[in-house]
Amino acid sequence: MLIGLTTEETLEFETLDNLPALDETGGHVARDENGAPTTTREKRWRELYCKHDIAWIEWKTRAQADRREASGFVKYN
Repeated sequence: MLIGLTTEETLEFETLDNLPALDETGGHVARDENGAPTTTREKRWRELYCKHDIAWIEWKTRAQADRREASGFVKYN
């Protein structure tokens, strides 16, 4: 299970992540002028990825803060 995702979302993400980056017709995934995907599948992959990434960063930040509190004489960067 990925941090920030439910079991169902993790399975969905892993399924989408293992598919080739092709649209529904088998062509390469189109992107808009900002580089965002235009297909529903790629948009969902990105949504799940971002949800996981934000949770991962928050978890990592908390873990580092906990280590700093537990060991006041060691400097963690």
